[in-house]
Amino acid sequence: MAKALGARAASTTADDALSVHGGKDFALEYWIGGIICDARIAEFFGRAAEIQAQGGADTIGGGKTCPSFSPCPSIALRGNSSAEKRCYMIRDAGPADAAMIAEIYNDAALNTTAIWNTTQVDADNRAAWLETRQQNGFPVLVFEDAGQVLAYASFGTFRPFDGFDLSVEHSIYAHPSARGRGIGTVLLQALIARAQKMGMHQMVAAISADNPGSIRLHERLGFTQTGQMPEIGRKFGRWLDLVLLQKQLDTRPAPPAN
Repeated sequence: MAKALGARAASTTADDALSVHGGKDFALEYWIGGIICDARIAEFFGRAAEIQAQGGADTIGGGKTCPSFSPCPSIALRGNSSAEKRCYMIRDAGPADAAMIAEIYNDAALNTTAIWNTTQVDADNRAAWLETRQQNGFPVLVFEDAGQVLAYASFGTFRPFDGFDLSVEHSIYAHPSARGRGIGTVLLQALIARAQKMGMHQMVAAISADNPGSIRLHERLGFTQTGQMPEIGRKFGRWLDLVLLQKQLDTRPAPPAN
């Protein structure tokens, strides 16, 4: 695992480093080219944005090598001991992740109102979806724990018209065994950072009103409720309300010219 992480870090530049703050449930981490690096490392060696890879080793600042517990830092996710050392990583998804993404999607479709759909998909379907989304320039991120994908997140076009090209709508889905541990918060922070880097202006969340936990998560990260659509959908034999939330990602006074 560490070798694979080091290989991914080899392409990291200072511009790839984006700060991510997890609030009271998390230590301050840094999102560095797809790897979460513990802030204590950055504080000890220098600014996280100076992290570079030299000769396949993760280095910070003046060529100093990260301690042996990096790039597998301990992240204080709910349900784990704060001292527990685990290899957590957020990275871009690849074709090999399609089967697990399909499993996570299918559980959400069958058992939750996170997706207002009951149609099951297979790995080929998710591989095609992943390819299309990435070809269109949108991220698909996975949260990996010691080689196991536990959750994924993505965003895409809010509406397929030119005037909405700086607004995106996102989705985050976790395996049932990984829910309630704060992984959704970490993934949403990573999506926000990626959208800002891409120059997006607004992020939109459309959440079933019967999922107050997800609504609160978004509000903690700066999303504001901007609308509610009563009985706009249905699942499990009942009508569903849809809550719309937005987060403004920049302060541009006017959009670029068309």
